[in-house]
Amino acid sequence: MYGLLIVGVQHFIETYYGQHIWPLVVARAGLTTLDYQTQKIYSETIIERLMVALSQETGRTVEDLRYQNGLSFAAFTTDYGYEKLLRVQGRSFIHLLRNLDNLHEHLRFSYPKIRPPSFFTVTETVDSIKLVYSSKRVGYEHYVRGQLINLAKRFFNLNITVTLISRWMEGLVHHVMYEITHDGKTWGLPGGDYTQTTLPTWSPTLHSDEFFSVVSFFILITPTMIIQRASESFNRFDNELEGSVFSEKFLIGRPYINATFEEVRRGRF
Repeated sequence: MYGLLIVGVQHFIETYYGQHIWPLVVARAGLTTLDYQTQKIYSETIIERLMVALSQETGRTVEDLRYQNGLSFAAFTTDYGYEKLLRVQGRSFIHLLRNLDNLHEHLRFSYPKIRPPSFFTVTETVDSIKLVYSSKRVGYEHYVRGQLINLAKRFFNLNITVTLISRWMEGLVHHVMYEITHDGKTWGLPGGDYTQTTLPTWSPTLHSDEFFSVVSFFILITPTMIIQRASESFNRFDNELEGSVFSEKFLIGRPYINATFEEVRRGRF
């Protein structure tokens, strides 16, 4: 992992517990480095060792400390120069959630070997959101919960509750589903509220051939995940796409979902 995450832990410890605690925690964790470089790659075990050591120093559970660190890290990154980048991710909290994967891909320019998590919303209503967080790292579910709460408050003045409702493993990927509710407001614009309405039912006014002619890249799949039609641009890469099984031709990199019609259809990417 990149040192930015470890520097975030250091900032959290020094802010909440005092600068004198940091070297004590480092020593208890069996580490020798006090200063970490944000763009250097370090062992994946360092943060876990630091959290266990901090738990021993403070008497608080690792889960509680992870949550506190998440609250702190969201504030740390905005103060570290990423506030503008976070603000342009969406005009509402829901838009921010939808763009979290794009945010992590943008960070790849500065951190080319980043191993980012993936997020996608399963359901969105005026009262609640179900969000799936997926990562090959285990043990960060409370950390993410703290980040979400801080971001909602900082950018949209929302007081949200984030409840972990399920978790499961698929191969090496750890999935966590959260239910997110708010304190009676809408999901909000940075400068005010907006009203969610249902679009009217429109009659077909455009033939499918005309519609597809203006789209450079598209794939039309059936409920059995057969590629029924593909754009000319895609067919230039592979002229045997049409009629093929989707999973034989494509791999879904993000979000971490199965290549089934239901999961693709319900996704909000």
